Amino acid sequence: MGPIITPPAALTPSTIKGVNGSCGFASTRLGNQVRVWIPNPTNPIDQRYFCHGHSLGTFTAHGYSVFSGQDFLTVLRDEHALVGNVHNATPGDIVVWHNPHPGAPGMGPNNPNALFPDHSAIVTHVAIGADGLVDPINTLLSSKNGFGPLAPTISLDNLIGIYGDIFAVYR
Repeated sequence: MGPIITPPAALTPSTIKGVNGSCGFASTRLGNQVRVWIPNPTNPIDQRYFCHGHSLGTFTAHGYSVFSGQDFLTVLRDEHALVGNVHNATPGDIVVWHNPHPGAPGMGPNNPNALFPDHSAIVTHVAIGADGLVDPINTLLSSKNGFGPLAPTISLDNLIGIYGDIFAVYR
């Protein structure tokens, strides 16, 4: 992901969960534009970015977070490869949770279970149990849940308890 391409005068005010910022656009490495959220610089640090800004590194590099949904899917498609399940993960990979949401693309009476990428976190440690499978209690990630504080160490098991068990790993 590159820097914000929207001129400052053209940014649109945007409030997310009561936190003020602006909406603009940035380009993926393949040139596709995606919507991004830019915080007010006076916001407390926890309210300057959310999970995708953390997991993609766009907040640190460019000061924004990519919006969930189609924008985030575009970034994954353009800049990351699907690794599959967490058994194939290595530190630095991104785990993305998908859950049904009203209004998600494709959701409707004929497809009530359309999935929406609603959380992402960074793999920091993969633990394999004696059975050769991933140990979710000892597999660790770095996660930013909404505008809450950054959790530099949280178990996969804990995140599954929050976001469910439908997730994939990207590199």
